[in-house]
Amino acid sequence: MMKRKVFVSLLLAGVGIAIFSLGAVAQKKVVVWHFGGLPAEHKWVDDCIKDFNAAHPRIKVERIEKSWMTKSEELISAWQMKVMPDLISRDSVSIPDMVEMKMLAPLSKLFPDDVATMEDRWLKPCWNLCSYEGVQYGIPTYVDIAPMLIYNRKMLAEAGVLVPANWTEVIETAKKLNTSDHYGIIFPATLGLNDLEIFIGIACGNGGRFLSPEGDKVVFNGKGFVDALKLYVDLFTKHKVTPPGTLEIDYMKTIELFLRERTAMATGMSWVPVIAQNLGVPEGFEYRLASFPMKEKPTGKYPPASAIMDSTTTYMMISTSEVKEEAWEFIKWVTRPESMHMWAGMKIQGRVPTTHDGFRTPEIAQTYPDLVRDYEKGTIFKGAISMPSFPGFTEMIKIFGYAFQSNLLRKSVQKVLDGAAKECQEILEEM
Repeated sequence: MMKRKVFVSLLLAGVGIAIFSLGAVAQKKVVVWHFGGLPAEHKWVDDCIKDFNAAHPRIKVERIEKSWMTKSEELISAWQMKVMPDLISRDSVSIPDMVEMKMLAPLSKLFPDDVATMEDRWLKPCWNLCSYEGVQYGIPTYVDIAPMLIYNRKMLAEAGVLVPANWTEVIETAKKLNTSDHYGIIFPATLGLNDLEIFIGIACGNGGRFLSPEGDKVVFNGKGFVDALKLYVDLFTKHKVTPPGTLEIDYMKTIELFLRERTAMATGMSWVPVIAQNLGVPEGFEYRLASFPMKEKPTGKYPPASAIMDSTTTYMMISTSEVKEEAWEFIKWVTRPESMHMWAGMKIQGRVPTTHDGFRTPEIAQTYPDLVRDYEKGTIFKGAISMPSFPGFTEMIKIFGYAFQSNLLRKSVQKVLDGAAKECQEILEEM
């Protein structure tokens, strides 16, 4: 009798182990490489993944943090070595380059019904940031807007100056605000993509473009860009209202210096509030965001852009993933209405929504009252364009960046941009 009980117990234990083993085998792993972001965002995404895994026992999503600064290089290297993840979250402007490398899965072709059902939740300009040649390759969570002017209300009031409304006023206001205690203005000027996109936004507001509308000619050596760069050069070298180490101050450091009251004004993007959420704001510190003013009479040949946009946490699927169905389930989860509300101020302060629901949260109205008013009037993103996004941009922006910094070191603006444009034109023709 005892032997029979032992045998039955062993048999049941074996069945249990077998069932457990089958469950373990059935569980599929989805690896996400998360490029960039801030600690508060990382924490929320981890919570989202934890909830997803609990609700989907046969799927295990694993998030791996990756550097924003080396995202392109790391992905190209991983692609060549065939060690890619299943999903990535990164900027939408990278999509054309990645598609041309056959790196991304065409979501609207693989999951047409789901994508068609989802689309109406998004504002069209935001949804289109993740499309290339009519195919949807990514699902955006929020959008970053440039260029913005961030200003310290107290410093402007004490100096008796108003928020500048054009480039001449930017210079004069910065001169009046420049003291021994703080700079008049700081603009980020490293080779980082954020820094260059802020400048490109100012240049596009002056009627400049990186490429011609037809996409066949590099035109950043036109007046729109040349005069915008001269504005930077004048602030830095002529009027000396910026730090002497400007070329080593990136966007994050710029906003940190602003929040530490080392400058009265700064150029930036729409996501200053989420940086403030992570760094903390001094007690009594009041700041505001405004669109960076345009030149009195724009000098570029194209229509002045009110802003340029990039969805910098866009979920994309890698074409070589062997768990596409499971990876898509996670994309749907992380971009469902309940999840998207978290980006719209409920957890993360300072990211501009891409969905209609996002613009209806009370939290977003507190962070971006002007944008919410524009949304309600139906004028949100009017006159805005995508940040440069085309095959070859990843390589060209490096060339442009070196030309940008060379000009700040008192090189000839027109001559340097002409040389960089010629080099980029060769890349464009190769593509």
